[in-house]
Amino acid sequence: NEPGGKEQKHTSRLRLALSNDPGSLAAVTNVIAKELGNITNLKVVNRAVDYFDLLLDVEVRDTNHLGNIVAHLRTKQVVQSVERLKN
Repeated sequence: NEPGGKEQKHTSRLRLALSNDPGSLAAVTNVIAKELGNITNLKVVNRAVDYFDLLLDVEVRDTNHLGNIVAHLRTKQVVQSVERLKN
């Protein structure tokens, strides 16, 4: 925690491949919300008939928080892959 009780936040970029099915994006955003992460940017970088690739910037507390989000995303059937992109 920062002085004054405010937690320091860090932004991490994730690349996800999702099935192009109804509710896929909702499944991803729900995971991040339930894990108390915050999406600060979202970009569709590739789209095909059966899948699409996203870049997501997610605000997290620390690497453990990010790890929990990534692990939870990997449990979703619509998430074909997820990887953290380093700066």
